[in-house]
Amino acid sequence: MALTCSLFYGSPRAVWAGAGRPHGAVTSRVLLFRGLPIRTREDYARLFDGTGLAPRDYVGHAGRREQLDTNVYSSNDDPLEFTIDIHTELSFMPAPPQKVMFCCIKSPGEHGGGETPVTDMRGVMRDMDPSLVERVRTRQIRYVRNIADKSRSSWNWQSNMHSEDREEVERFLTGKGFSYRWNADDSLSYWFSTDGLSEHPGSGETYWFNQLTEHNGSCFKVHPEFMNETKHISEFPRHTSYGDGEEFSEEDLAHVREVQWKNSYGFHWRQGDVLVMDNFMVGHGRMGCNPGVKERKIIASITKN
Repeated sequence: MALTCSLFYGSPRAVWAGAGRPHGAVTSRVLLFRGLPIRTREDYARLFDGTGLAPRDYVGHAGRREQLDTNVYSSNDDPLEFTIDIHTELSFMPAPPQKVMFCCIKSPGEHGGGETPVTDMRGVMRDMDPSLVERVRTRQIRYVRNIADKSRSSWNWQSNMHSEDREEVERFLTGKGFSYRWNADDSLSYWFSTDGLSEHPGSGETYWFNQLTEHNGSCFKVHPEFMNETKHISEFPRHTSYGDGEEFSEEDLAHVREVQWKNSYGFHWRQGDVLVMDNFMVGHGRMGCNPGVKERKIIASITKN
């Protein structure tokens, strides 16, 4: 198995020190802390505060999540049965997080599904069609957002932007160089083009670093809340294309998904598990939970270092 994952048991303080904070997460790529006495988000928040890592906010994220505590968020609030495609976190932003941390507060059970696959992005880069890599390198990726007002949906721009002030939102978008439009129904559309490859801040190695498939409108064709809608894929809450606006072909989307999932590995969550990933070297996603599973609670933090 190409992906290096280290499993640790013990107290949070001793385990983190033994892992070589913060170097350990880069050396091992993935750290799984197991057997920690974490039962609540407050327990996890105390652990995160003790790591010495610099937290990063989620302003401008494009998913559905809630801030639960200082520097602590729900991992994703989409329906539990929905599978989330492989991606690297906030890889479309100018200053993406270097590490992603997940903690299991409530496990769906060993037979409940809901695994978080971790993905070897070095393997993804190796196996990706070189001609597609070159097209993404030269033409970039355009990300499009169509986000409702909170009066119409729980998936809304107020939550995504952490603000209800339109002027503040506009300053954020303008500062990032994003184009935007307020629509007649009070929804917000914005779009921008950015690189789909990135160099690791430590090693300088080039990685496939994007949310090309996870943010493509085709995902909504199997989303429980959107699958019966007949709108064009570019009109869903998220969409991706080449930077010049040309759509990715179905063949290219299928190829990217195949390569990413082929290089992914899963495990069953246990309560108290803490997963730490190098966001450039390791992608992640979510397997849908099996029918009958009513609860899966994974919380998250992202860091600048």
